Amino acid sequence: MRKKERKKKIITIIRIVIITLIIFIITDYIFKLIHKKYNSGTDYVIPNQIFHHTLEKNLIINNFFQYKKYQIITNSLGFRDSKIREIIKITKNRRIVFIGDSFTEGVGLDYEKTFVGIIDNVFSKKNIEVLNAAVQSYSPKIYYRKIKYLIEIEKVLFTDLVVFIDISDIEDEAIYYDVDKNNNVISIKNESLKFSFGHIKRIIQDNFFFTFKVLSFFKQTIFPTSAYDRYKSFKRARLDNTYSNYGFKESINYMNKLYDLCKENNINLTIAVYPWPTQIYEEDLESKQVKVWYKWSKSKNVKLINYFPKFIKKNSSEFERKLIIKKYYFENDVHFNMHGNELISNYFFIEFK
Repeated sequence: MRKKERKKKIITIIRIVIITLIIFIITDYIFKLIHKKYNSGTDYVIPNQIFHHTLEKNLIINNFFQYKKYQIITNSLGFRDSKIREIIKITKNRRIVFIGDSFTEGVGLDYEKTFVGIIDNVFSKKNIEVLNAAVQSYSPKIYYRKIKYLIEIEKVLFTDLVVFIDISDIEDEAIYYDVDKNNNVISIKNESLKFSFGHIKRIIQDNFFFTFKVLSFFKQTIFPTSAYDRYKSFKRARLDNTYSNYGFKESINYMNKLYDLCKENNINLTIAVYPWPTQIYEEDLESKQVKVWYKWSKSKNVKLINYFPKFIKKNSSEFERKLIIKKYYFENDVHFNMHGNELISNYFFIEFK
């Protein structure tokens, strides 16, 4: 009799847990829809048939990053800006276009606090215009195709192009982007990625905010790891995964195309490389990212701005490395915070001619 009661009690508890979990997940998803309606999220990123995706034009919205609100403003070209404005396509003045991924877009910060925004503010006083063509998840295929579109279709005149090449670009080139018969950038239909742990994690993170936080809490409680342990094991930042060689090959190919395009249109090309927290933690001054693009820039006689030495100090203690990461990066994230963006802009003023 007691066994039956105990079994019945266990079944009741299991039912309650399952029903509670279902209600929690449904409520979480409804919250996500409400949040999306009023705060927009990443709805400002829209598809583009030529260079895959871009930002919606002439937009002012609030976005959130690590629970903090920041503002997204775009101009008539769909570039992040300090205000909605019509960009005059033909100009006699010096005009610098920046392109890169989420680091250069400036996620988590208002435009004025991003390194492009800081540079814009200073250069505008010298009658030099700055435009930010960067969007999260861009890579060399998109850099080339978007700049080609700006020059040949939009007929935007500019004198300088600055490309901030991110470490993640290499993997993006290998497994996420391809080109069609018209050389337009498309997504690679890799079905195996849909069943990967990372893909499932991203679905939960994007659609079930509180569920993701609860699962992350339990994972961290049961299998505790520090942010620095995660940095040490971040293969994507080390560029030592199976996609690395092909990713670099594709990246170099499209950077060559971009170089030729700039040369044909008398545009001065500059490239920049910078570390993720992994490189700082491991004191990796001679990262593959640095070696490859140093060799490329030297062969093309292109200016390379190397930010690795600005963040990495050889023979520093673990404590000092942790302080650098904490000072310049968002907590538990690879992106630069406000101080990181200030460092990037300050060194840019010194190096850029």
